[in-house]
Amino acid sequence: MEKEITQQIQIHFRGYKVFLVNLSQVDIDELVYSTFSILSLDHEIITSETPYFQIKNIPAAHAVHLETLDGMEDGVIYYQLNILKSKEFNFDGQLNLDTKKKSGISTPPPTADCPIKKIRTDKSSILKI
Repeated sequence: MEKEITQQIQIHFRGYKVFLVNLSQVDIDELVYSTFSILSLDHEIITSETPYFQIKNIPAAHAVHLETLDGMEDGVIYYQLNILKSKEFNFDGQLNLDTKKKSGISTPPPTADCPIKKIRTDKSSILKI
């Protein structure tokens, strides 16, 4: 099921804009995702704060604009699926979403105007190595 989900729900980068894309042919009733970055230094690995966001009623074959990056982010940015509820999927766990860099040549899916609600934030952490 996880492979099917990552084929249908993806993160697309268009320049500095980040979109969550529902490639499936069914609406998503509820989706919760989290995002964080990991920075590896000589003697420590730093994980940023991890905010969790909820989006409801994402139409089939539509994208939702999540954020616009400022280009000053440190480390590697990850987007993780935590909850997905639709007619096709009922997922509750942790799944890293595939990220795709898209050019202006490809036609993006229409953008849905879905409110994004921040539901919590986990603290950052530092691992000494």
